[in-house]
Amino acid sequence: MGRVLWRHICRLTLLGAFAALLAVMFVGQTLTAPAWLRDMVSERVTQALDGHRIEFAEMHFVIRKGWRPRVGVSDLRITDPDGLALLDLSSAEASLAMRPLLRGQVNPKKITLTGAQAVLRRGADGAVMLDFGDSGQVVEEAASLPELIEHWEERLLTDPLTALTEVELTQLTLRYDDVRSGRSWTIDDGRFLLERHGDRLNLSAGINVLSGRSYAATVEASYASSIRSRAASFGFQITDMAAEDIALQSPALGWLEPLRAPISGALRGGIDDSGALLDFNATLSIGEGVLQPTEATRPIPFRGARSYFSFDPARDQLTFHELSVDSAWGSGSVEGRAWLSGLEDGRLEALVGQFSVGALVLNPADVYPEPLKISGAHADFQLKLNPFSLTLGEALIRDGDNPVHLDGKVLATPEGWRYAINGRIEEIEAARLLEIWPQAALVKPRKWVNENVEAGRLQDVDWAVRGAPEQAAPDIYADFEFEDGALRFSKNMPLLTGASGQASLVDHRLVAIATSGQVEGDAGGPVDITGTSFIVPDLRVKPGTPAILRITAQASPTAVLSLLDRPPLSVLSKANLPVNLAEGQLEVAGTLALPMQPTVTLADMEYHARGTIRGVSSSVLVPDHTLEGETLRVFADTEHVEISGVGAISGVPAEFTWTQPLGDPGAGSQVAGRVMLSKRAAQTFRLGLPDDLVSGEGWADFTLDLKGGSAPRIALSSNLDGLGLSVPSLGWALSRGAIGSLEVAATLGAAPQVDRLSLQGAGLRASGQVRTKAGGQFDRVVFDSLRLGGWLNVSGALVGRGAGRTPAITVTGGTLDLPGATFGSGGSGAGEPPPITARLDRLQIADGLALTAMQADLTTAGGLSGTFTGRMNGGTALSGKVVPEGGRSAFQINASDAGGIFRDAGILKQAYGGALNLILRPAAGAGSYDGTLRVTNTSVREGSGVGALLNTISLVGLIDELSGNGLSFGEVDARFHLSPSRLTLLSASAIGPSVGISLDGIYDIASATVDMQGVLSPLYAINIIGSVMTRKGEGLIGINFNLRGPAADPKISVNPLSALAPGFLRELFRKPAPTVQKNRTDPAVDAVPSPGAAAPLSGVQNRPKAMPGEDR
Repeated sequence: MGRVLWRHICRLTLLGAFAALLAVMFVGQTLTAPAWLRDMVSERVTQALDGHRIEFAEMHFVIRKGWRPRVGVSDLRITDPDGLALLDLSSAEASLAMRPLLRGQVNPKKITLTGAQAVLRRGADGAVMLDFGDSGQVVEEAASLPELIEHWEERLLTDPLTALTEVELTQLTLRYDDVRSGRSWTIDDGRFLLERHGDRLNLSAGINVLSGRSYAATVEASYASSIRSRAASFGFQITDMAAEDIALQSPALGWLEPLRAPISGALRGGIDDSGALLDFNATLSIGEGVLQPTEATRPIPFRGARSYFSFDPARDQLTFHELSVDSAWGSGSVEGRAWLSGLEDGRLEALVGQFSVGALVLNPADVYPEPLKISGAHADFQLKLNPFSLTLGEALIRDGDNPVHLDGKVLATPEGWRYAINGRIEEIEAARLLEIWPQAALVKPRKWVNENVEAGRLQDVDWAVRGAPEQAAPDIYADFEFEDGALRFSKNMPLLTGASGQASLVDHRLVAIATSGQVEGDAGGPVDITGTSFIVPDLRVKPGTPAILRITAQASPTAVLSLLDRPPLSVLSKANLPVNLAEGQLEVAGTLALPMQPTVTLADMEYHARGTIRGVSSSVLVPDHTLEGETLRVFADTEHVEISGVGAISGVPAEFTWTQPLGDPGAGSQVAGRVMLSKRAAQTFRLGLPDDLVSGEGWADFTLDLKGGSAPRIALSSNLDGLGLSVPSLGWALSRGAIGSLEVAATLGAAPQVDRLSLQGAGLRASGQVRTKAGGQFDRVVFDSLRLGGWLNVSGALVGRGAGRTPAITVTGGTLDLPGATFGSGGSGAGEPPPITARLDRLQIADGLALTAMQADLTTAGGLSGTFTGRMNGGTALSGKVVPEGGRSAFQINASDAGGIFRDAGILKQAYGGALNLILRPAAGAGSYDGTLRVTNTSVREGSGVGALLNTISLVGLIDELSGNGLSFGEVDARFHLSPSRLTLLSASAIGPSVGISLDGIYDIASATVDMQGVLSPLYAINIIGSVMTRKGEGLIGINFNLRGPAADPKISVNPLSALAPGFLRELFRKPAPTVQKNRTDPAVDAVPSPGAAAPLSGVQNRPKAMPGEDR
């Protein structure tokens, strides 16, 4: 089709030549052909076109100086037989060679075509097709653009174009369709110029390329060749052409495809005789733009770039002599080589490159406050374009003495960027790491490192970055070793120095473990934190990213506590305790959870720790005492601190737990556990107990409350197992194998006070308080209640009398049952016996016989002794004394109203007056006494047993006297044995001026019955002459009688015949007097004293003589 079109143009030129000859005479003038001439020419040309048709609007002629005729037409159209336009031109002109024209040959020298429209297509195989107009018919086609140009060159060797030296196309509109890429471009106002100089052809073009953007690119092209040779050279000068448009024109430029930026530059190359492409060189200046392989990928901006490279098509090798980039992400210059692959289909599939980088300045996305400067780098990589992927086989970044090794892959997916980058640094200083750590990457950890890491060196740093379109943030993995670190693991803590260990970052979890390192305590020396780990479970959690510190530490307790006392914990300060509360060596392991935020309060923290302290010594935990232990356990959490174990408190063995609550300023601490009670313990804790109270050892449970500003308080309880207790003055002791109960509540300090003391065991039940003086010296034990063995139920006190002296005993009330009393000897020591001041509500002497409102001043020297006053059974007053005898107590009782005593004692209800002296001495058997009685100047009135006796005997005169002022008795003597169940009256006599009476027998206390016998001697003042042969109270004449039955109303029997018998013969009329079995060896009680010998007691050796007639 192209040859036909050329013939039409040539015929049109020949027909126009005739008109040119007619106008020879009009040289220099433009002549317009008349219509008939125009039509004739059009018709003649059409006939010559073999069915094609030519039309034009106007035809003109010009003969210029030098006889160069020029002919032209306007609005030229050539159509095919079907009427489809093959060529449309705004105008066409031809300059003819004059000499050939004079010979009748039309040879154009110059052709100018204006306003042509054409379509140039490049097929998928690289073949090109040219079409003028809209017919779709191919005017010219070739396997390549150089071959297409070659076809046009061949036309110049044939008539009538052999003289043609120039062809110019102006105002050309060309649509360039690239089937291979699926893209189209429009060339507007294009200008093409073909110049011929002999066999040399030069083709130049200047075009504006429209690609649908807001700006148009311009291209200046040149092509030079020889008509008979395929060799050629070409060049392009481009301005503001889109990078992706350039990339589509040649596989060697395909690497520009991911760029979105205008490019200006020049390209020079050539074609050899075989038509093969020769090396070409290019210089490109890339304007501001982005790297963005797909619409979904986030653009990477740059301000500009410059490249100078060459391409060797024989090797498919690009050599970059210079590739420099200036962007917000960084700037630098690289050089290297790249080998292209996948060029068979005319489009770059991949390239493999080896690049070296000189000085490099990086600041991607402004992640650094100051650009990062890199001294150099080397990289091996593969770049694929469809889809876009960059595989980094190996990269080495030279950063001073710290080379960085990289590898990985970046892929542009339809959804966005997907990348996996791995790196390794053999060694780097922490400060340098922080410089190359982007501020936008792991913001919280980087901020923490920036604020808390002051020094350190990292080794064998391996890291990886993984990103995907579906991820909001990349996954970052890292692991490394560190040494010589100096960092602050908590804002309120001192620096951790000499730190070495490992760290890793996996799945947003950061873990760092220290294999060595120490923190200098504010006191107490360093804390070794070997084994401590720092964990951030999830770096993505914001705000207040939680962090965990798993602590393993070895140090002195003072060093650790000094750190715990720093705000906001202030553990010790809030408890009013010093940090040096214990000495020893502490090993502790625990966990501290806290948020990574500027301000952290105690409420934000959770922590717990356990450990041991070895070789513990503390004079603070228990004030005024030293607490010691070989190994103690330690526990601490947000609620309390606890120290527990087995040790000693001031040498006293103990098992204890010290607890200090947290979070409540001023809350006191507490020590609870078990302590070994002993005499030493009582002395150590200055409880003020008597020295001889405690013996042996026994465990006690205790609780010691310690609160700043107040004295410590202790509560103690024990079952007394293994402990011996004794109160010698009471004759009480608890053996070490016995079980009892001890409860103590005391206030310790300079003057300890036992606020509550409860003691039970071995029949003793006591409760009270212990008071001490300043310095812990014993003051007194006050008993609210003291019960012992059923015989003692009193309140009172033990009152100190100074060091080494037995405390005085004060009884302030209660009852004492003498028959069951077990008074001791006053103690086993050599100290002075204690004085006893007693105020008893009741002193039970025997059944039915008691003293009330008793007051006594006693001592226990050798036994109970002293004086006392009281009232008999709450009635008649009496006084007396008590002395020790045979390990018990002997009593002497005196009263000025013997009759009152007899009445109140229930012995003789109608007795009145008289002086009484009664002596009771211990006898065999518990609660048994041998006694003597002497009463002087007493009387017996009517209603008494004596009256009943007289009435029975019918002694009328005596009865009348009895009913008057009563019978008077000058002397009443008795000797008796008193046991808890009976009164055995061994002998008794009552002597008066009117009558004498003797009596013996038994009074059964349990049944309140009597069985007695006696002799009544009337007119005793006369009858006394026979008393030498009778018992005291009997005369020459006497009447025997018996009393039997209830003591309140006994039956009286009389033997009248006994009055006829002399005194010595009356024994025939009565049974022998009762006796008491002697089973004691104590010489003081071998015999019952006679009443006639009763005298004030002076001691255990005072024994009365036998009564008259006793030997009978």
